[in-house]
Amino acid sequence: MLATAVVTAVGTVAITSLYQVGSRGVADGLRGAVSSQARFLEAVYADEVDEHGGDTLAALEGALDQLRRAQANFDGFGATGEFTVGVRDGDLIRFHVGLREDVSSLPDPVPFLSDLAEPMRRALAGQTGVGVSQDYRGTSVLAAYMPVGGTPLGMVAKQDVAEVRAPYIRAAMLAGGVGFVMVGLAWVVAWIVGVPLLAEVEEREAAHRAFLDHFPGVAFRAEVGNRTPLRFGALDGAVQTLTGWSREHFLADELAWLAMVHEEDRNAVAAGWGSLATASDHLHVSEYRIRRRDGKETYVRTVARSVVSRTGPTVYGLHYDVTERRSLDRALKTKEGEVVGLLERLPGVAVHVLDLESRFVFSAGAALAELGLSDDALRGRRPEDVLPDGLATPIKDDYRQALEGRATRHDGHVNDKDFLIETAPLRDADGHVERVLVLLMDVTEDRRQKRALAVSEERLRQILKAGRHGFYDLDLITGRAEVNDEYARMIGHDPATFSESHEAWRSRIHPDDRERVFRAFDEYLAGIRDDYAVEFRQRTRDGGWVWHLSTGAFVEWDGSGRPTRMLGTHTDLTRQKELETELRERTSFLQAVLDHAPAMYCVFDPAGGIRYANPAYVDFFGWTLEELQAHPDFLAEIFPDPVQCRRARDFIRMGGGVWEEFRPRLRSGATPHTVFANVVLEDGTSVGIGQDISQRKVAQDALARSEDLFRSAVEEAPDAIFIQTGWCFAYANAKALELFGVVSLEELVGRAVLDFFHDDDRVAVAQRIRALNVSRESVPPREETVLRPDGTHVRCEFSGVPFTFNGLAGAMVFARDVTARHEAEGRIREQLEELKRWQEIMLGREDRVRELKQEVNELCSSLGVGIRYPSQREGDG
Repeated sequence: MLATAVVTAVGTVAITSLYQVGSRGVADGLRGAVSSQARFLEAVYADEVDEHGGDTLAALEGALDQLRRAQANFDGFGATGEFTVGVRDGDLIRFHVGLREDVSSLPDPVPFLSDLAEPMRRALAGQTGVGVSQDYRGTSVLAAYMPVGGTPLGMVAKQDVAEVRAPYIRAAMLAGGVGFVMVGLAWVVAWIVGVPLLAEVEEREAAHRAFLDHFPGVAFRAEVGNRTPLRFGALDGAVQTLTGWSREHFLADELAWLAMVHEEDRNAVAAGWGSLATASDHLHVSEYRIRRRDGKETYVRTVARSVVSRTGPTVYGLHYDVTERRSLDRALKTKEGEVVGLLERLPGVAVHVLDLESRFVFSAGAALAELGLSDDALRGRRPEDVLPDGLATPIKDDYRQALEGRATRHDGHVNDKDFLIETAPLRDADGHVERVLVLLMDVTEDRRQKRALAVSEERLRQILKAGRHGFYDLDLITGRAEVNDEYARMIGHDPATFSESHEAWRSRIHPDDRERVFRAFDEYLAGIRDDYAVEFRQRTRDGGWVWHLSTGAFVEWDGSGRPTRMLGTHTDLTRQKELETELRERTSFLQAVLDHAPAMYCVFDPAGGIRYANPAYVDFFGWTLEELQAHPDFLAEIFPDPVQCRRARDFIRMGGGVWEEFRPRLRSGATPHTVFANVVLEDGTSVGIGQDISQRKVAQDALARSEDLFRSAVEEAPDAIFIQTGWCFAYANAKALELFGVVSLEELVGRAVLDFFHDDDRVAVAQRIRALNVSRESVPPREETVLRPDGTHVRCEFSGVPFTFNGLAGAMVFARDVTARHEAEGRIREQLEELKRWQEIMLGREDRVRELKQEVNELCSSLGVGIRYPSQREGDG
């Protein structure tokens, strides 16, 4: 009995000790795993932040994506071991990574204040440790938890407590049974039970070690060294892959890692490590070159953080290879420089890229300088903060549509310039919108001088439309296929009732395409072709034909290597085929236009030789195209002056898209006036267009002289003269300003003509203006009353003739103040009235005299005296 008790007590103590040792081993393994993974994620996140220009959301997603890829072959530790990464989202805990041997899906969100997911809640609260608590399933687990520094993430590595305790519980039951049955065989029991337990502990430790060795980089722990700022205490991960040396090489010699660093970088690395050895909670990030054991030079990035404990500062960190990333960065910067250089050579164009917060992340193009902007001034700011309203408003409206996946095109106007604004979504590999592309094109000159060409270009832009895509999932064994709705709609079927099979697809292919398509499919199936992509016509439900591009790839094979499943897409090429035909016709049309256009068109190669010239160019200069192409230096021929020849060469080499005047010498010896504009293409080819402006120069000079003569005559005219367009004053001479009672021309121009006429005359004046502006008829002289700004009235006589001024229909009006004339006419009327009164008086007096003479004659007759006034006999007048 005593022996049994002793054996039981000894067995209990032994098994308890073994359990404590084993659980501590599991806890240490979990702690090491979560610490290494957290350091790895911190380093990658810091690198992603730099790579994405401070875009934390994109950097976080990139870091998580690298973690997923790094742990793509996660084998787990134990049957229930699990590794999770989570973030707090309001009142919930959401999981972004969940790695477990028997589970591939992410855990469901858990309320932050619930009793579940206790380790993750502690990690998200900034705590670090190992303990037993409930996980998101409500299961009791042994978990190591830690926040990921610099991010909102928490990280947990855990294993069910039941799995940890299971072997020891089984051992205890076995030990107790055997002890009671056969005390004498206790040592056998201890041997039988102890060895498997130790083996299981060793196996569990090996699993954790394999987990750490799976890192793409090297996780390390270091203390302050004697001969170097840091002495490595532990190195885990791909040490051999990164350096060519074993981890023991660096653990044995604390100078080994610094000795491997390039001589030019060694002092900076040592200084950075020194800051870790002397600072608390200090994050250090550096990139430097090392020389591997095989002599190859590799770029390494080190991310480390110092932690001060009771024993002194301890440094945890990560080394990983960034050679490929730096090469890609250099290639990307080179390519970005090439793109920026190309954009800077395109006149009137600017390209912008905005992030998901509508902030500029990239800007380039010649139009930036024209608007007084630069990439540095725009980067990180929103359109409404830096752009004029004429551009910011349409860009903001189109940006929202681009986030929804729609490309848009609108017009913008600023500083008397017209811009075409095109926006389009930029998608990631999963098809999600991650950026928005904004293209600005200055179309002011095009819209002013090339209206017809602008229409043609707009039609050509319509060719750039996204095609539709249908997807299929083909079972190569049964011939049945699962397709999406768009696949059915592309051939005119209802997705709800449509079913697809390999045979049905073959039967719909156009007879002229079947042999070619079947051969391509069979060759890909047999492994003769490396890929499958073929164009063909397919019959629709209504009997029509549509062009499709079919692509696909095998994704599953049977045990013998025979493919059993194929995934692919169908893209509608019908519109593209139509556009290709239209484009060929358009190209022929444009070539015909160039061949028959009155404007000169030429193409120079990078060396300055003529590659092509249209008939107008050939006819103008007097040499045939063959002679122009064979000429050793045509520019020197037409520009004998070295200064002018150098100017022409620079103009052709640099381009710019602006008009410049030249006076070349023709074969005939003449030197007419010409204007040319050209654009330099990416390969150095220069495309130019020109016009003979000699006649225009003569016309312009004549017009200028005519305008000067006209203006002089009008200004010196004795009568008031003004020009009206659109019912408003456009010009007035000095006499007109005096007539309308204003001092300067600015007080009159732009004001309505009717505002200066009396209310009684406005209807008649409006009718006369309409006759001049609309009917284009002259109006005869007519008197109207002018109402001056000071309220005085002036009676004037107006007449007018139709006239075009600055390209606008209007009239030239002649006016004369008739006030003096009216006053003279009044005085004349008064004098006439006075004369008429005198005439009446005189006529009355003569009648009375005649009457008196007749009376005297009558008296003389009665007296028998001779008549006194013979001229007044009776009957005489």
